Amino acid sequence: MDVISTHVGADFDALASVIAASRLYPHALPVLSGGADRNAAEFLSLHQELLDLRSLKEVDADAVTTLVVVETQSSSRLGDLGRVALRPDVRVIVYDHHQDSGDLNPERAVIKRYGATTTILVEEIRARDLPVTPFEATLFLLGIYEDTGGLTFASTTPADADAVAWLLRQGANLDVVSGFLIRGLTPDQRALMNDLLAHVRYHDIHGARVAITSAETPDYVDEVALLAHRLADTEGADALFVLVRMQENLLVVARARSWGIDVARALEPLGGGGHERAASANIKGGDLATVEAALLESLRQVVRPRARARDLMSWPVRSVAPDTPVSEVNRALVRYGIGGMLVVENGEPVGVIDRRDIDKAIRHRLGHAPVLAFMSRDVHPVSPETSLRDIERLMIEERVGRVPVLHEGRIVGIITRTDVIRSLHQSLPLVHRGG
Repeated sequence: MDVISTHVGADFDALASVIAASRLYPHALPVLSGGADRNAAEFLSLHQELLDLRSLKEVDADAVTTLVVVETQSSSRLGDLGRVALRPDVRVIVYDHHQDSGDLNPERAVIKRYGATTTILVEEIRARDLPVTPFEATLFLLGIYEDTGGLTFASTTPADADAVAWLLRQGANLDVVSGFLIRGLTPDQRALMNDLLAHVRYHDIHGARVAITSAETPDYVDEVALLAHRLADTEGADALFVLVRMQENLLVVARARSWGIDVARALEPLGGGGHERAASANIKGGDLATVEAALLESLRQVVRPRARARDLMSWPVRSVAPDTPVSEVNRALVRYGIGGMLVVENGEPVGVIDRRDIDKAIRHRLGHAPVLAFMSRDVHPVSPETSLRDIERLMIEERVGRVPVLHEGRIVGIITRTDVIRSLHQSLPLVHRGG
């Protein structure tokens, strides 16, 4: 007997992957090993007649010879099929987009760093030129959209976008997709969400802004992962960790919004897993304070140090005095190939002059006028330890393009928009110049 299955509490990516795998292995029984989450369960309830899913009761564990596992590599997440997956006489095949390895010993493993496991299977379906129905295309699109945030998460790859485009050509229905992915919260979820919002704490971990929030509830609340996703959108931190103690268990759900914070690695000491941008851990009998302390210690080990002002700034700093004529500043900008300069008086930055200000003065034949008359007095110095995130926010909120770096009252460097862009998009071929 051949069986296809996935982790307990299947989400849309897991459910879609099971059905997609059944197209590649048509003689295998598609089975959910332990139910589905709220959204996927509602989809199943409505569309059960269109899905050839089997019950675990229909599986004779002793008769299983091949087990196709999707969306996980750990036997502990397979429910009752976990023991089957570890039997030496069972041939195991794995499809997964998570990079963490589990305890399975597959004969074949297709592990790709895509935004969704469904994408991997759709890729194989296309390679074999297998047709899919509009209903299947819609389910597969649900799987990809859920795990990539509608192709907006940084874990999204060109392969995910290609798969989405192909599924739309096969008749995937976006109205159905949005109807199942955009859902309101239950009263219990809203109450827990409000509690979590009220207890958000921020930590600077090597320059990264990490938010941790925690709450306790006497009753089980479904879909904490959904709350974590919405909180991540609300808080805007580089990473968010949600700790919820429910009954006898403590659930940790993590979401990362930028590279450099591998939340799966951060949760490894707590027995968790997942991938770089989304992970979780379920701790029996855990204490909130103890778990948070362990989490912070783990984060200090796994978070890569972020760029700070000292790493971004340019030197030497080209500057002029307030009484310098505009024409002289113009010649300096051309000579040094820069777009602006600091205006400094008695060693302190008092203004910024950029190319647009200079050009405007020259157009009005005011090249003889002092730069003081045209400079912007909106100067926002930072220290060498200021984080890239804070510098980026400063430039956006204050609409400044140049930020002087001061140490003990002395100008030690300058940061331009180009420096910030280079750090955010390290592949851009930008030339580093002082000024």
